[in-house]
Amino acid sequence: MNNSKESIPLPVKYSNNMYATKQDIARDLKINLVDNIWDKVVEYRSNFITPIDLKHIDDTKYNICLTPSISNSVNQIERKLFRLSNEYFKLEKCHAESDYKLIAYKECLNVINKKYNLRVEDNVIDSIITGNISALSPQAMNLNKYFKCLKLIEQTPLEDINDTCLGNFFSNLTGNDELVQFYRTKEIDSNASKYMIGKIYYGIPYKLIEKAMDDLFNFINYKDMSIFIKGVVTFYYLYYVRPFEIYSEDIGLLLFKKVLSHNDLGPVAAMINLESIFEYDDLDKQFIESQKTHDLTYFLNFILQKANLIVDKCLENIPVAKSNALKNEFYQKELQTIKEKENDIPKKEKSLNSYVASLEIPSLIDNSKQNKDDERKNEVNNHEINLSSSLAFSTIPSNLSEEEAVLFQKRLIEMQPLMSESQAYFYARHCTVGMNYTIAQFKKALGCSYETARTSMDNLVYLGYYRKENLKNKYIYTPIKKN
Repeated sequence: MNNSKESIPLPVKYSNNMYATKQDIARDLKINLVDNIWDKVVEYRSNFITPIDLKHIDDTKYNICLTPSISNSVNQIERKLFRLSNEYFKLEKCHAESDYKLIAYKECLNVINKKYNLRVEDNVIDSIITGNISALSPQAMNLNKYFKCLKLIEQTPLEDINDTCLGNFFSNLTGNDELVQFYRTKEIDSNASKYMIGKIYYGIPYKLIEKAMDDLFNFINYKDMSIFIKGVVTFYYLYYVRPFEIYSEDIGLLLFKKVLSHNDLGPVAAMINLESIFEYDDLDKQFIESQKTHDLTYFLNFILQKANLIVDKCLENIPVAKSNALKNEFYQKELQTIKEKENDIPKKEKSLNSYVASLEIPSLIDNSKQNKDDERKNEVNNHEINLSSSLAFSTIPSNLSEEEAVLFQKRLIEMQPLMSESQAYFYARHCTVGMNYTIAQFKKALGCSYETARTSMDNLVYLGYYRKENLKNKYIYTPIKKN
């Protein structure tokens, strides 16, 4: 009995396993004449053809071939997109939206920065995104113009997609708020983008633009199909028509995002780094193949492969944003706590001065006798104290009040510059010999992440304030007695 796997028919292989061109097949089989095979491939693909209500200049309708594997890829990317949308909306609960926006928008703007060789520095890009801008260089202003378009998509996801929407993009990018006409009024004739190369158009005749754009808006607003495919077709069509003298490619990409945003994906569509598609040299190749054959599947398949990687990166940025938000929140709380403690000290300095003196620790309040205090400090450091106490520091009595703990906390910072404010805060209140403390206690006391708490406790071990032991699969930290 032959158990060998049956070979895949060539039409299936070159349509489902890979969406090959006729030239791809000849290369793969290492033969020149593949007409018969190609005819069978075309016949197989005809079972999955979906017409697109947009035409090439020769009046031929474009189409897409949704083979099983391509349909599966489309479904997969859309599941990822909606998962991203759901995860983004959850960020509001943990106040991490702004952190995610900074990460995501920075990735988008870095591509545009590189595409136009603007050389805008990272800190300026951060300022553009956060809105902390005053004066910008001309290069940074160009980047800010593109960012305004992204914010427009984010803030108005339900805005109609029509020539007004397109005009807003063009107006922002050019910095012209008083547009009378924005579609180009002459043929494209430049070294970078010829009007026509063979039968390939990089910009249709300008007199046909308005009709072509009306067809596109009808397709976007009334065609019932996958939102991702609709977005890709929109991007392709702007690439093909090139309705503007400048920025047609950028506006095509922005309109791609707008289509996703308008069709249930919401604000997060603006933040997906689809701009990185511009960085791939194969973009033009797939555009040309789709235009030659009127088959947009080549262009779609290319975008699908890149978008999968892009959306995966967007999903990876979600936990990073949450972590950054927690760190920022912890930092702000820590600063606020320290500030509040410092503000409390002057109110109670009279009652505390006598206590400070009893500790034989120089006053932290009276700075008028600094020299004498320094001398006294040296005496204390050189003086051996034999008093027994329940706290790790034998000079510190047990059951410290909060005011006393604050002073002790400040003394710890002076003694040990490698100890952070948060670590000093915790230790000043958790230093009883014989007691065991945990990472969870630090986390609860400081309102920080578990990782921050673990790192802080381990640093206190390194500095010699705690001894770390493993007890029943968790670590405990015991104060080390100090004189």
